[in-house]
Amino acid sequence: MIGDFIGTAGHNPVAPGRALELHESEVGMQAIIDPYARADVFLSFGEEGVNVEEGYITSLRFPPAC
Repeated sequence: MIGDFIGTAGHNPVAPGRALELHESEVGMQAIIDPYARADVFLSFGEEGVNVEEGYITSLRFPPAC
């Protein structure tokens, strides 16, 4: 999991902001599908909602020929 935090210090009357703010966080999930493939999915959670950053399947090796 990765987070994008913004922190401010002091007093800004022109553009007031929170002392600590989370803009976006990202989580990565990886799983073995079977002995020959792996799946990877990365999701981001932000102000606009949930987005799929990346998603792919990797072939680890080819199955044996019959």
